[in-house]
Amino acid sequence: MELIKRNSHGNQLAVYRSNDSLTYRKVALSPEANHLLVAENQGYAWSSVETFIKKDENGNYTLTIPTFIGKTFPQYNGITGNEEWILKLVQFYKDKWSKDKFCIHGDLCLCNIIFGDNDKVNIVDWEHFHYASRDYFGFDIMNMLFIHLQYEYRYWSYLGFNWIPFVKQQHRDLIFKCHRILGDNGFLRQPFTNSAWYIAKYMSK
Repeated sequence: MELIKRNSHGNQLAVYRSNDSLTYRKVALSPEANHLLVAENQGYAWSSVETFIKKDENGNYTLTIPTFIGKTFPQYNGITGNEEWILKLVQFYKDKWSKDKFCIHGDLCLCNIIFGDNDKVNIVDWEHFHYASRDYFGFDIMNMLFIHLQYEYRYWSYLGFNWIPFVKQQHRDLIFKCHRILGDNGFLRQPFTNSAWYIAKYMSK
C-alpha cells in the first residue's frame, strides 16, 4: 500500500492506494475520526458505489473504496477554463439530487469529481455526507462555486483587495447558467449568503 496523504486538514485520516491501484483505503488514525468514515460509507451507498468498512482491534474504522478512472482536476483549481465541466456537474446534480433522498455532500468541488467514459460523474470524499431537507437544494453547487472562486482569487484576498464586485461581472454568465439549470427556490434567491449560513449552522462543529 502506498501512503497518499495523512491527517489532511487535521482530519485524523490516512489514505492509501493499493499496489494494483484498484482500490483506495481510508484509515481512521483515532476513534474520533470514525464518524467521518461512517458518513463517507453512507455517501457512497447513496451514490450506488459499493465500498467495504470494518473496525480494527483498536476500534478504528477502515474504508475500502474502488478506484475511478477518468478526468481529474487539481485541488486548487479556479473557475476560469473549467466552465464546461462545472456546468456538466451542475446538470448531473440537478438530475441526481432531484429524484433521490436529499443529502449534502459538503465538499463538492472539481477535485472530488472524476469524469469517466461518456462523461459519467463519479464523486469521491463523502466525509461530510448527511441527509438534509430539500429546502437546501443547490447548497453543494453554490458552495462549490465559492470554493473555486476562492481558489482563483485567493491572492487578491491576501493583498487586501475586494474581489467580489469583479467576480460578479467576470463570471456572471456561468452563475446565471447554473441558476437556470437548478431553477429557483428560497435557498437560491440569496445563494452565497444562505450557503454561508448553512455551513455555520450545520457544518462548522
